[in-house]
Amino acid sequence: MKFLILFLAVSLSAEIIQTNRMEEVLFHVDETTWVLFDIDNTLIETVTHVGRMEWFDHVVKQLMLKEGLDRSTADGLLYPKWVAIMELCPIQTPEEETAHLVKLIQRKSEASLVLTARPPTLAKLTLRHLDEVKIDFSHHTPQAVSLETPHPTHLENGVLFASMLNSKGALFRQFIEKSDRKPGKILFIDDARHHLEQMESELQKLGIAFTGFHYTKSLERPYYVNFYEGISQNGDSHFSPEMRAQGVQACKQAVDKANSFGADRIIAIATASFRAALNGDKLADEIQNATGIQVHIVDQDLEGKLAFQAALSKLNSATEHLVVWDIGGGSVQFIRVMSDGTYLLDECLLGGQMRAELMHHLIARSDQFAVRCQLNFCS
Repeated sequence: MKFLILFLAVSLSAEIIQTNRMEEVLFHVDETTWVLFDIDNTLIETVTHVGRMEWFDHVVKQLMLKEGLDRSTADGLLYPKWVAIMELCPIQTPEEETAHLVKLIQRKSEASLVLTARPPTLAKLTLRHLDEVKIDFSHHTPQAVSLETPHPTHLENGVLFASMLNSKGALFRQFIEKSDRKPGKILFIDDARHHLEQMESELQKLGIAFTGFHYTKSLERPYYVNFYEGISQNGDSHFSPEMRAQGVQACKQAVDKANSFGADRIIAIATASFRAALNGDKLADEIQNATGIQVHIVDQDLEGKLAFQAALSKLNSATEHLVVWDIGGGSVQFIRVMSDGTYLLDECLLGGQMRAELMHHLIARSDQFAVRCQLNFCS
């Protein structure tokens, strides 16, 4: 007698998607889905750089380096100061639509929950912050369960406080195991990728489909100073003292932010406005004195080449079929590469209203559009 043995392999869906738009989560939600949200840099953030988690991590690393402390000791020293700052600092959502998008996600999903590394001692402050931005999880969360963890946890009004010393993935796996409801799929939005990877690993053990969203909106904070308008309003082709002060401050904030993420090297490039201003070199020197970063004032040709290569790196397009429209603070460039490899550039100056109308017209009539928006504090 012959036997046919058939092995069936079931592959569960699991992926991590990087996005800067919470709206993208909506396309992955159905009525069997549980959706988890991180808090800091995902649902809320401080208006100022001081108080944000990247600021906290940067200061902790400085304490470890300068004082010879281990991570736990440095965290303990800074934590009370951070709490005091959070009590005073105004907060906001990373996107204007965050609160509305959370409501839409809740309507489409089976359940939703906040999973934060904040400790239980911050419950009152955290719930106050969520209330300020009109985000509420109290009526859409799974039923509370008793969790056994090495460090304190707390669930209140749909917010599960894990504390930094408990693994989010291991904690939520235990939550599911003890819950009388089981999700068909888990979505998790967090600005820290390692939390997503931990969650993915733990949910694989339970055989639950998982999609993580590495939410990067907090990495894209603008440091906006319209140098071109400053020259135009001044009338004498000089950056005013006030404009120079704004520029120096914006660059200092940008450099601090880059350092907080462990940047190995920072390069500052200035373009049309610095070329046009009679004291552009002076402002470049002031920025270097304040930040330690040399500012390179590039000519129009190099600016066009950099814009073209930046756009090309993000597109699956043949070089000869691409025209890049580079929009600056007060000028635009159109750049293409000829068949012999030379760059063809055309630059013109446009006022703000005319530039906005031109952009609206072209986007409305274009099927595919490549735009490279340069950093306005260097334009």
